Amino acid sequence: MFDSSTVNPSAPLPTTESTSVPPAANDFEIALKTVSKHCFGSAGCNVVVEPKFTYKGTSDLDHYTCDITYEITGDKSGPITETATGTTPGKTMVRNTVMTTSSTKTKVAAAVTSAECKAS
Repeated sequence: MFDSSTVNPSAPLPTTESTSVPPAANDFEIALKTVSKHCFGSAGCNVVVEPKFTYKGTSDLDHYTCDITYEITGDKSGPITETATGTTPGKTMVRNTVMTTSSTKTKVAAAVTSAECKAS
């Protein structure tokens, strides 16, 4: 039985602290969508790619804003580092990346290198 005489109406209600862990780099996967590709025989290709992120973590992304840094390989001058910012993979601000490959057979790939997520 509940005794209402022991309740202090001015006492704050107990709260539960969030045990959600911010997402980390290994919670995200990246794929590159080729937007355009113009090849020049043995001179290589000009390629425009757009990153597409997939979230594999367990935290609710609606509560975080993340800066996701990734590295693109395949450009003839070396790796390209970019950062996307957003709250969820569908609401992430990304930029297309323009690159030049050394041959028509060069594989273009990307990997997430870091993620900095803050509660929003």
